[in-house]
Amino acid sequence: MLASGASVLDSSGALAQYSGTVLYAAMVYAGVFLVAPTARPLVAGGVAIAFCWLVELLQLTGWPAELSERSVLARLALGVEFDASDLFWYVAGVLPLAVVHHALVRPTSTQE
Repeated sequence: MLASGASVLDSSGALAQYSGTVLYAAMVYAGVFLVAPTARPLVAGGVAIAFCWLVELLQLTGWPAELSERSVLARLALGVEFDASDLFWYVAGVLPLAVVHHALVRPTSTQE
């Protein structure tokens, strides 16, 4: 049951806020491979982090907040307000995926 005035999209708690940021970054990392399926994992990680940081810095303009008032999808994709700690959490969401992905697809040298 939601408290009075609470929203399904309420992410005011620290766990909800940071886990959502990490998951958003992981989703962007996966999305890079939809656009560029042959991208190397570490390059894709850099692109994903850069995109997330760009969206976060865009929040300094107030434009995403205006769009978020009119659209739930805009709120989910662009956020509402700048939070400097999100810059760290984006890296925390992408870097482990890129490192593990790199380790899994790295060509192994076979000695005969």
